[in-house]
Amino acid sequence: MIHPLPSYSVKCFKDAITYRITCIGLLLGCALACPGCSGFEEAFETTRSKPSKSRPNRTAGKPIPKPISQSRPLPMPVKPKKVASGLRLGKDGETKWAKMASKYGREEVITIKALESENIELQPTLGDKIKEVIGNDVEVFPVPRSTFVIAAPVKDIQTIASRVNFGAVVQTDAKKRLLAVRVDSQQFPHTLEAIKKDPSHPDHVRENLASLQSRYRRVSNQAFDRLATYDPSGVSDKLRYEVARAMKRRVMMEDLATSARIRAVEELWQWGGRDSVPLLTSLVAHEESLVRKAVVQQLVRWIAMEDVEDLIAVLPNEVNAVKRGLIIQALGKTRDERAMLPLVEALSRAPAAQFTAANYDDIATALASYGPAAEDKIIKLARSPHVDVSKTTIIVLGQIGTTKSHRILQTASRSKKAVIRREAARSLDLIRSRRLQEQAVKQFSR
Repeated sequence: MIHPLPSYSVKCFKDAITYRITCIGLLLGCALACPGCSGFEEAFETTRSKPSKSRPNRTAGKPIPKPISQSRPLPMPVKPKKVASGLRLGKDGETKWAKMASKYGREEVITIKALESENIELQPTLGDKIKEVIGNDVEVFPVPRSTFVIAAPVKDIQTIASRVNFGAVVQTDAKKRLLAVRVDSQQFPHTLEAIKKDPSHPDHVRENLASLQSRYRRVSNQAFDRLATYDPSGVSDKLRYEVARAMKRRVMMEDLATSARIRAVEELWQWGGRDSVPLLTSLVAHEESLVRKAVVQQLVRWIAMEDVEDLIAVLPNEVNAVKRGLIIQALGKTRDERAMLPLVEALSRAPAAQFTAANYDDIATALASYGPAAEDKIIKLARSPHVDVSKTTIIVLGQIGTTKSHRILQTASRSKKAVIRREAARSLDLIRSRRLQEQAVKQFSR
């Protein structure tokens, strides 16, 4: 049974609580009324610095850390100042401008805007004309309906404006270092369109090559059609290779029809010839299957032009799997005795050369085309520790082998590897069936 507390105990408890609340209120009032009172601060510091009996004061005697607002501010990372021309030059133009500015300084670079020059935006003489006026570094690049020319070092823009002889100066902005000139096409010996459409002109291919790389699809398509009708035989090897490289870039263009890519692959071979083989090799992994097929067809045309000895020399060092397979197929079709031993050596080095499954199939077909003549040279590879090499050899022996291959195939049929056992048993059956057929033919002929 719980006895209730006497009334006087409850009264004393209430009085004690009231007294403490009153003392706390007085202390707070004094602190608010006199915040700089030394007595209050001393009492407060004494109370705070007095160590507790139950827990040792670990901060006694240590300096009180300053508030965050009074501490030293952390240094902010400084972003590098972006070098820009202040004009809409495009990504390529800004890159060229920044390169020129870093070389000569911002105050030494000027930008010349050639207005109404869409018909001669790629005319090389435009850059030559401006270089004659300035006599220093000049970078020319086209933009819609005009051409920007970056030149340096130039100190006085007004002096340059007075020397302009290829058009009328319509704007001079010293702050932006900009000079706008309305180009007079009469100052140029030939307009771009006249050169493009005249195949007899010596600059015909060069101007169409420049238009082929234009950002405007219509201009690029028209230049491609003109180059497709041109005979590359009268062009220098260097220019032909440049056209072939431009054709490769066209194949890799985005949003281009598959038929247009295939035509570009064909023109790549027409312009590049043997020199275009590395370019074609880089396209054998294209994402579109029809384009890959077109590339392989052009590589086959190259292989058909090469001599057997040239293909034998290329085979050991060929890295591309597709091109390697085409070379092996071509050597197998020739059935030239000079290619038999290189094919056997290629099979022995297949793991190091990283042959693909298609390469193993190609070399098996190529060696099988030689018939029993290749049996003696390939039979030793059936004991190869590499599964793919041993398997390919056993498959070839099954197609061309004779009684000479019986012992090594019977040994392979007891191999620990299931794929070797299976192919060895199949090859033995093929050899037995061929021997029975030969015996039947002999008996019937008697």
